[in-house]
This record gives sequence, C-alpha cells and structure tokens, in this order.
Amino acid sequence: MTRTTPRRSRLATRISVAMVAIASTAVLAACGGSDGGSSSTAATSSGDAGAAQAAAQKVIDAGTAPVAFKAPGPAFDIAAAKGADVWIVCNDTSLPFVQQVVKGFEQGADAAGMRVRLFNAKGDTAAAARGIQQAVAAKAKAIVVFGITFKYVQRAIAEAKAAGIPVVGALNVDVKAGLEQDAAGEVSIDYGRSGELIAAYAVANTDGPAHAVYQNLPGIDTFAAMKAGVEKGFAACPECSVKTVDFTGDFKSSEATQTPSTLARDPKVNWIIPAIDGMAQFAVPAIKAAGKADEVQVGSINAVAGNLALVQKGDVQTVDVGNNNQWFGWAMVDRALRAIAGEPPAISEVPVKALTKDNLAGKDVQDEDEIFDGVDYRAEYRKLWK
Repeated sequence: MTRTTPRRSRLATRISVAMVAIASTAVLAACGGSDGGSSSTAATSSGDAGAAQAAAQKVIDAGTAPVAFKAPGPAFDIAAAKGADVWIVCNDTSLPFVQQVVKGFEQGADAAGMRVRLFNAKGDTAAAARGIQQAVAAKAKAIVVFGITFKYVQRAIAEAKAAGIPVVGALNVDVKAGLEQDAAGEVSIDYGRSGELIAAYAVANTDGPAHAVYQNLPGIDTFAAMKAGVEKGFAACPECSVKTVDFTGDFKSSEATQTPSTLARDPKVNWIIPAIDGMAQFAVPAIKAAGKADEVQVGSINAVAGNLALVQKGDVQTVDVGNNNQWFGWAMVDRALRAIAGEPPAISEVPVKALTKDNLAGKDVQDEDEIFDGVDYRAEYRKLWK
C-alpha cells in the first residue's frame, strides 16, 4: 500500500474527529473552545418515571443484542477491479478507530485483488481536494472519500466524475440520509440510533433523573442525526433533561476547561455525552479532576479500545455505542467494487451495538471480532465477490 501525506497549508485547520465530515476550514478556524461561544437547547418531557426506565431498558436490551451481517446487495462480478488501484482519501489517520478502518480496508482490497493508495488529508479540506485530484491523475479505478463531506470538495468530486471514476463516501452522512451529490455510493452507521441508545442507557441506569449535556460537533450532518437521537432517547423520561453544547477547539484542552465549567455551573448534571470517543477520552479525566467521578457518567460512540477498557471497568465512562471498525473497512471496499461494476449508488450500513460493563465482561477490548459477536463478515463479503 502506498501512503501519501500532504503538507499542511498555513490556513489549514486540524479537526481531531473520528472520521466525520470535514467542516470548512474558515468556519472552524474562527471557532473557539469556550462555553460562551456554544449554543444549547434543552429537552424535557412528562410521564411516569418508572415506566420510562422500563421502556429505556427495553431499548438497551435490543441494542445490546448480537449483531448480524446483512448483504449490501446480490453477488456480483469483480473482474473489472482486479489488479487496479483504489484510493482512499482520509480525513485524519492519527485516530485509533480510523487506523482500524483503514486496516480493514487494506485487508478487503487485498482479498479483492486491488492495490490501495492512501492519502491522509490531516483535516485540511484543500489537501483532501488535492488528494482526490491526484487519484484522478493517477487514473484510480475508484476513490473512497472517508470522513470528508463532499460539499467541501465538490469541484474535485466533479473532476473525478468527469473522468469516469466513481467516488464513494464513508461516514459522511447518516445511514438514513440521502446520497451526497455525485456519490457512487456511501457506507455509514445509524447515528440517530447510536444517540438514542446512549440516552436510553442513561435513563435506565441512573439513580433518579438523568440530566445530561451532549457535547456536539457543530456543522457536521452526522452529528445532527446523533443529537436528534439523544434527544429522542430522553424525550420519554418525565424528569430527565438534556441540553446541547456546541463543542469546538482542541479536544484535550477544551474538555479540560469546558467539562468542569459545565459541572460547576449546573451541579445537577450527572451525564456527559461527548459526540465521539476521541472527546470522551479527555472528558473522563476532566470529570475526575473536578471531583465528580462518583456522580457523573460518560457515554459516547466509536468503540475505541481505550474507551471500551474504561467501560469494562466502569471507570466514569459506562457505555459506548459502536461498530466493528475493520468490518467497516471491508464494507467500504465492497461499495467501491459495486461502483466499479456499475451497480446503482446505494448506502451500505454497518450495524452498531451498545457496549456496557455487562456485555464486555471477560472480553479482549482489542479484539473487535470478539466484541462484535464473531460475525465472519470477511467470508460473507468473499461470497459476494465473484
């Protein structure tokens, strides 16, 4: 596999997010990391508290059930892809979860007889566009744009389309959303359900009402879906509440300041829900530093091994909703192969699962296959590739 890394332009903005859409550089560069610059909303509801907890537990019971492979389409001929180059233009390869996805992508491409060219945009939209243009110049058979919303690199996408090169999006839209303009396919997860599962766990596993703060990543469509899911999960709880704080800036330093400030300003808050594990890893020590480790719980998404280790021990973070990340990489290869074969554009879904202390007990958090029920997705994809 060949890796290509761009030089960062002076105006480039590093977005340390778990492979979500890259927001525009100008917008993010202007954002700060303080509570005062964030927007918030609140959601409350009425009804019986006991019934709400019971209903929330049913949601969690369904969300912790074993996952299963669902074929993204019929078996098809991959002969046209054999020996060809597939490019993956990636937002930021420094993130552990992204590295697992890329590992799966490499495995899947090798199984299909393709070569991988990896371009790391390092959170810079201009670099991402250049990566796509380089793939076009190199006559790539297909391009996968991972964590970079097409609207920010639309001209480069159009150049690929004009050259007859299919471009597939990955984690750019919620699985229930429509395809991006000019996308030859998409691969994603259900962000709305992910948010709802975290909220349901909070409602069902809090002594008394759950009062949460959702730390949102603004301007990113997938997290708008997650926010809606979080609010839906809390909506059935009569005494619970959730407010949204738009979270910007460097994760480590911002969590160290914003989270203690939030807890000091509103002592009833007993849940912090960062949008992703990359934020949660810093929210946990911030809560401990604030002396709130016994009062506040954390839930987030991505199923990063380090976060799962916290959940396994019940160490402040008590729930994580995620998917098998190497499986996601194989799903990206499958969607690229289908685009090369001329199949109509569609969205492939990789299933998510709620992970708790109970269903992580005795498991190796580094072993995604064990965590996600031993599904042999590799064999399932091979059956589809003729």
